[in-house]
Amino acid sequence: MEILLYVAAGLAATVVAVLLVVSFFLPASYRVERRVTMRGRPDAIFEYLNNLQHWPTWTAWTVARYPDMQTTFSGPQRGVGAVYGWTGKSVGVGSLKLTHSDPQRGIEYDLDFDNGKFLSHGTITMAASDDSVTVTWANSGQLG
Repeated sequence: MEILLYVAAGLAATVVAVLLVVSFFLPASYRVERRVTMRGRPDAIFEYLNNLQHWPTWTAWTVARYPDMQTTFSGPQRGVGAVYGWTGKSVGVGSLKLTHSDPQRGIEYDLDFDNGKFLSHGTITMAASDDSVTVTWANSGQLG
């Protein structure tokens, strides 16, 4: 029985050591980007990006998906300074604040999870061509 304890402790120590070594080789920052092309006009799409009160109708973080989530809106209704906040057991505490707003290009925002513990910066840009618009979402941050 004592041998099993030594083996288990040795395996646990090995796993921890491997994880520590691997973490030194991981990047300190990240960037995620997704793109979609859709029919429409930039001004119609911009209304959904620039007014955070529209976000619950299209974003992945919705009360329908996370019933315990409570949302708040503060600052101006749209544009720079508008804030969308959420809290709940399943989603934690977070907020998204618009930092740049351009009807021709799109928006920029700062994203905050767990009261500043995890910060990131995001953009949603638009590029029009004929009767379609390519919308590009990007999010980046530091992992430490």
